[in-house]
Amino acid sequence: MKNSLIILIALISIMITPVEAKESKHKDKQITTIVQKHKVKKVKTTKKSNSLVGMASWYGYESGPKTANGEKFNPNHLTAAHKHIPFGTKVKVTNLKNNKSVIVVINDRGPFNNRIIDLTKSAAKAIGINGVGKVSLSVVS
Repeated sequence: MKNSLIILIALISIMITPVEAKESKHKDKQITTIVQKHKVKKVKTTKKSNSLVGMASWYGYESGPKTANGEKFNPNHLTAAHKHIPFGTKVKVTNLKNNKSVIVVINDRGPFNNRIIDLTKSAAKAIGINGVGKVSLSVVS
């Protein structure tokens, strides 16, 4: 009975705990654990830079009039879509081709191909991406 009560309290605290990100060191890699609702996602990052590297693209009105967090989609805002980073998180996106950076706020879900982030058209333009480009991501706050 006592163990069941402890498990129940733990489950309730998980359900009402706000979104959070935790980091832990593991050998040569740093693992960032992103907790959102009932999902836990571990993302491997390099120990030196604490950033993710991959392909980015921009998206427009084809996603619909609202983003996944309910905001009206605006291609002129510096926002982005990511599969797991919590809404409201500020992320620095750096174009590895020209070293230009922009800080975006995650407000949508995606991308759904082999990319790590989808930027609004204005965010992509700010760092010189006209289509698809290789970028690094690092969480600012």
